[in-house]
Amino acid sequence: MLVNELQGEIDIKSPMENRLLTIFRALAVIRLLLSILFLVLPGIPFASYPWTRYITVVEAVILLTYLSIPWLKTKLGRAYLPTAIAWATLMPLLVQTLTLYEMVEGLNVAVLTVSQLTMMENTLILGVINQSVLVLIVPLIVVGWAYSRSVLTLYCAGIFLFDVLMTTLFLNSHLTLFLLAFALIIFRTMLHAVIGVMINQIVSVQLEQQRRLIDANDKLREYALMREQWATSQERARLARELHDTLAHTLSAATVQLEAVSLIWEQQPQKAHQMVVKSTAMMREGLAETRRALHALRAGSLDHDNLVDAITMLAESLMTRFPIQVEVQTSAPLSLQNTAVEHGLYRIVQEALFNAARHAQAKKILIRIEPSARELVIAVSDDGVGFQVDAAHTNGHFGIRGMHERAQHIGAVLRILSHVGTGTTVTVTLKGNEASDANSDLR
Repeated sequence: MLVNELQGEIDIKSPMENRLLTIFRALAVIRLLLSILFLVLPGIPFASYPWTRYITVVEAVILLTYLSIPWLKTKLGRAYLPTAIAWATLMPLLVQTLTLYEMVEGLNVAVLTVSQLTMMENTLILGVINQSVLVLIVPLIVVGWAYSRSVLTLYCAGIFLFDVLMTTLFLNSHLTLFLLAFALIIFRTMLHAVIGVMINQIVSVQLEQQRRLIDANDKLREYALMREQWATSQERARLARELHDTLAHTLSAATVQLEAVSLIWEQQPQKAHQMVVKSTAMMREGLAETRRALHALRAGSLDHDNLVDAITMLAESLMTRFPIQVEVQTSAPLSLQNTAVEHGLYRIVQEALFNAARHAQAKKILIRIEPSARELVIAVSDDGVGFQVDAAHTNGHFGIRGMHERAQHIGAVLRILSHVGTGTTVTVTLKGNEASDANSDLR
């Protein structure tokens, strides 16, 4: 930030300060050129003050040299810029005051002719307007740019009071010259105030825009952090669902098989051997599912041509693991354009099938896939023992919660209808464009 609001001054560490000093040096060069111009122009031939035609060039050279020495900035710190401004302000005023004093002391105003008095008035105008106004523009621009409005006001007021004081001390005995000088000082002060306020206002607008940009960047970073945290949470939930639908299912089924093997190993070794073979195949399939889940970590396309084929293969795999009959009813193959939606529907059906086989003690399961122009409905019904849906939600069953999360993620509606002793029906309904895309594949 360019202006330090607490101290009312430029921040030395601000990247804008280097640009400001570059502009200050450029203005100092212009000031030196103006001083040389005044030196070569014809002047008033008063032999008593020839030094005044050279002192402006000398002090301009000193200012430019000061601004061009890098180690001074490091050594002086915050005093570096105020020192340059004070020099660029006070020296022209002192030169102007001493010049006027030499002129008054070198002439007897009472015996001046009209042409001589006019020449002196013109000299005052050149000294105050052409020199003071133009030369003092250099530090004025720097103050208006680098400092606050209050500092700018004090700066203009200080110049006015100093100039009035010097003019009063050296021209108090010459009323005409004093009034002329006082009027020109007021004019110059007003002109400088207007220019300084304009520059300060432009900088203030830039600073306000910079503050708003910083605030917007801070809010954007906070929003990005929140989005990152939300995405991390969603990814963790997704990974948990994937592991539950793959690794947990496989390990649970394998555990049941191996427990049965341990019971019949001695009495029925041939059947036990068959169960071990099934368990091995089951573990391989579960391992492949887990690898796919860990590889993707996101909803991806199924390994089958379409969703119906994938569900059919899932049903056949379930019948090899459990003593259950699974029937898939649909009018035609079904393929969705959105692989994430397709994957979500597949996982919901998978969870419903494994719940029916493991927990509901079902003997028959019916899967109905009903696409239409307005919606896609997939229903999984079993003849198992059923359960209390509200109690399952209260107990926080992860499988049921995972199905609801998947349905919500793909924009579908999940309904679970079940009562103790009457079986269970899990229905997932997909409406909107995805259902229309699915139905278009049937025609």
